[in-house]
Amino acid sequence: MTDVPSAPQPPEQPAAPPAAAPPTAPPAAAPNPYAPSSSAPDGQAGSAPYGGAAYAGAPQGKTNVLAITALAAGIAGLTILPLIGSIVAIITGHMSLGQIKRAGEKGRGMGLTGLILGYVGIVLGVLLVFLVIGFIGLVATTGEFSNDFS
Repeated sequence: MTDVPSAPQPPEQPAAPPAAAPPTAPPAAAPNPYAPSSSAPDGQAGSAPYGGAAYAGAPQGKTNVLAITALAAGIAGLTILPLIGSIVAIITGHMSLGQIKRAGEKGRGMGLTGLILGYVGIVLGVLLVFLVIGFIGLVATTGEFSNDFS
């Protein structure tokens, strides 16, 4: 016959899979030395390491919607809606400050900023109107732009 060796045969597989091991609990993680612990060395439960207070999260409060509107309208009054945005910012700013005082909501800074931006927008708009009227009056009195094409 031939002198070629035969191909190796794969090992035989078991007929049935082995029985599944019962589920075990995940391994315990190592304690984090920087995390607040429930048993502090000084005996106070819930204190943070190094004697600091444990972080409980910031208190959540409702922000006044009119304050947000006043701020957005004040910005718009200085950029894309010069007169209308400023008027809306002034009205909603005053309304939001009144509501915040009565209900104790958050957003006083936004309402106040919108109110200030509204007043600044009105003042700049009035100054711009006076400058345009003065420029037109200056041009009309000097006669520099006459239609003399000869």
